[in-house]
Amino acid sequence: MATSKPAAPAGSRSTQRDDVSDGRWPNLLGAAWRRYGQAVRAALEDAGFGDVPVSGSRVIGVLAEEPTTVGELARRLDLTKQAVSKMSDALVDRGYASRSPHDQDRRRLNLALTDRGRLAALVIGRTVKRIDDELLGQFDPDQLAALARGLAGFVGATPSGPDLAPSSPPGPGT
Repeated sequence: MATSKPAAPAGSRSTQRDDVSDGRWPNLLGAAWRRYGQAVRAALEDAGFGDVPVSGSRVIGVLAEEPTTVGELARRLDLTKQAVSKMSDALVDRGYASRSPHDQDRRRLNLALTDRGRLAALVIGRTVKRIDDELLGQFDPDQLAALARGLAGFVGATPSGPDLAPSSPPGPGT
């Protein structure tokens, strides 16, 4: 014999949550992520940067803020050092980034954007802003603040925290 939980009063938080907890969140969040990635990929191709590797736009986004090490990139992007090292090799080989000795530890290398990388970063930044404006235009300020708080709480960050790397757009296929 099946039992059901008692119905929550109409308009309660529980009822509101039940209305949207039908399993569609992973698909909606994934589709939003893909929308960013596809827009960035298309903009890079249109601007002559079609050889940026898949997920390379995320690395370029972080490097646009400041030069950093592979280890720091891995931490900020929540990727393995091996994955970031491979991506870094590709960006260096394709002229988007360069390596130089770290200021305080000569055994470590800093990655920095080249002129070509900075131009690609501008394309990425403009595209992310355009998609941000499209997405965020769907919400009033209170809804937007609640969404930012909710998503940040879910991923264990603050809405404006450094670990969210605001200029790190998604890469296609990630």
